[in-house]
Amino acid sequence: MDETTIIIAQFGRSDLTVNCVQSLIEHHPALAEILIVDDGSRTPEVASLQSAQFENCTILRRPTRSGVTASWNFAARFARGKTLIFLNNDAITTGEWCGELTSPLKDDSCLMTGPEWRPAVDLSIEMREAWKVESLLSGWCFAIQRDVFETLNGFDENLQLYFSDTDLQCRCLDQFGSHAIHAVEDLPLRHLGQQTTRGLATRSQQWNNDRSHFEKKWNCSRSGS
Repeated sequence: MDETTIIIAQFGRSDLTVNCVQSLIEHHPALAEILIVDDGSRTPEVASLQSAQFENCTILRRPTRSGVTASWNFAARFARGKTLIFLNNDAITTGEWCGELTSPLKDDSCLMTGPEWRPAVDLSIEMREAWKVESLLSGWCFAIQRDVFETLNGFDENLQLYFSDTDLQCRCLDQFGSHAIHAVEDLPLRHLGQQTTRGLATRSQQWNNDRSHFEKKWNCSRSGS
């Protein structure tokens, strides 16, 4: 795993991040690099994270909150790995999965992988037909080769919290075709379900803002309507 960097963003809820990283390291003691980027949390939250003192783990701190999308891009610029894994901080590892998730990326035709599919309801009928897809990768964990990520110019920071993973997959599909994304299912990895964003007061408004930008960018509407 010496060529893989795992990137975890957090805003508050350092308890989730600590549990996420503890379980990850327990089952992947040879991980070369974990980057945690804090998106403008209060000092006590960062101090709690720093006190954990995880090995091979670097904490990057942003002074003000700018959204998970900008945090992912920020951390990616510091990553040393040839493969990047973007992992939500509300995910729990129950066994070794990193190697299995990244293995398909050794095939040049596979450019992004994730642990599960989700229905592609955010794409128009025309987009789904053009790319021959009915599903996309879930956004809480996915892997991509660093050079592909850079070719795609990273995440679109106009999408601050939602749809940035969907947009990245759309650009990948548009440029490279439906073979570019692949799910590696039944990995020993659990997602606790949007625990970080659930408490955000602006969650609904941000979803609407990001949805609007995504629709304008791709000239589409939800479920093709």
